[in-house]
Amino acid sequence: MSTELARRAPAPLVNARSNHPQIKSPRRKFMETFGIAIGAQAVLTLPIFLGVEPLAIVAVTFGAFALWARLSRKNVRKQISAIDRGRELLEQGSLGQAAQVLDEALELRPRHVGARLQLAHHRALVSLLAGDFPDARARYADILRSNWLIKRRMLHNMAPVVYSAASMAAALDGDLGEAAKLQAEGKVQSTNLARYWYVTDAVILARRGHFEGLLRELELHREAAEGTITGVALRRLQLLEAYATHELAKGEDEYRGLHSGTDIAAMLHGIRPGRLDSLATKWPELREFMAAYRLLASA
Repeated sequence: MSTELARRAPAPLVNARSNHPQIKSPRRKFMETFGIAIGAQAVLTLPIFLGVEPLAIVAVTFGAFALWARLSRKNVRKQISAIDRGRELLEQGSLGQAAQVLDEALELRPRHVGARLQLAHHRALVSLLAGDFPDARARYADILRSNWLIKRRMLHNMAPVVYSAASMAAALDGDLGEAAKLQAEGKVQSTNLARYWYVTDAVILARRGHFEGLLRELELHREAAEGTITGVALRRLQLLEAYATHELAKGEDEYRGLHSGTDIAAMLHGIRPGRLDSLATKWPELREFMAAYRLLASA
């Protein structure tokens, strides 16, 4: 049965995989800026040799800079608006629309580094929620390779969020070794907070089959998790708790077991069918469990 269910894994909701716009490293960004400055100086020197009035040169330079600054501010506003709109669409589950909004914003020039990293993160999150884990992993790898998140960089505060999402993508893709590596690297970041890891840790524990440890962690951090995460993230924890309880109940006595008397259906109350399908894209055991309780869109 599990083999059949694995074959029926849903196709990614984002069908057309867009190219990943390059995220330039701080060094490359500096070299480009330096090159532009040298080029501008060379361009400004030529009119002086040609006898053009210095005042006219200053006026043209100021006008060009003002035009560039205006265009830059306009595009930054568009990028920030796209981040907000993309986040809203993600919360609504409209992944295709979110991908389109974010992809368009990623192509805007000139590019503000902070907005661009946020856009790239949310675009990777679209692929993660759509079950396209290889694409999500590639996008997060691009972000981490850019070196904008390392210590003492201005975007270092994003590091644990990105590491957590990248770790979850690896775990859901079945690469538990890489998931553990990213998990360890993310948790030592100076800006790390426990709330970034509640869902990721639960996914890794469940994927490893450490169900007792998962239930202990959920019980230990239940109040903190419910107070700091919302929406679909809480639904994921709800699903994983029910799944872990179900798996532990399998080997217990029907009447005297610790978990065998638990009403699994009641634990799953409120989870809309199809909402969490992506979790089981490459996880046959979870997919079989979700199918049994009619939580899949196709069930």
